[in-house]
Amino acid sequence: ADIRYLTSLTRKLRVGVSISNATFTGWNFSDYPLFQNSSCSFLSLGPTIAYRRWSPVKFSQNKVSFFGAFTPGVSKVNVNTDAESIVNEGSQANLLRVNTHRLFMRAEAGVNLNVSQNAAILIFVDYQYTSSDSQIFTDKSYSFLSLKLGTSLRLVKDKHYKFSH
Repeated sequence: ADIRYLTSLTRKLRVGVSISNATFTGWNFSDYPLFQNSSCSFLSLGPTIAYRRWSPVKFSQNKVSFFGAFTPGVSKVNVNTDAESIVNEGSQANLLRVNTHRLFMRAEAGVNLNVSQNAAILIFVDYQYTSSDSQIFTDKSYSFLSLKLGTSLRLVKDKHYKFSH
């Protein structure tokens, strides 16, 4: 789940904050049972800068916009292992638990399809790179590419008035 709050700096530039939570349970990899039936959660937080450009096509000017965003941040990682995990072999009482923090960078690009003045459908590609230098992770970093579908809701419509004398 991802939640983001953005506010306009200029007509095309927005800044804000992103929070995401990802949970993985019941790990199962037949040839590598080190973390069999374990679970992992990532709670991520970071500032976001986003750029939005309206469609150059005249009839879709108010319906379609293209956007890109960049979010650096910190993830809190919790790993809970199961008694069946080989990493716990020979230990009956103390199952391995890891609570740590990791740095990440996320870049996104996509399309915003406005269905009303206050709601839109988002289709975008997301690339995330995370450092993972620790004793529990075998790699120094990991990255993934994902295709996402979401919604956007305008909570407040901000109107600016100019008065002249």
